Amino acid sequence: MIIETLLSVVTSPVMTFAPTPLGLILAGVAVMGYVSKKPVYA
Repeated sequence: MIIETLLSVVTSPVMTFAPTPLGLILAGVAVMGYVSKKPVYA
């Protein structure tokens, strides 16, 4: 649940700063965290 909240909080600024390298990195981290959420927090 914490991860989902972080994702929603991080996703908004990531979409705003997507063109920047930092935004791309944050997006990658958020996606990786979302994908790994199932086995890790299941």
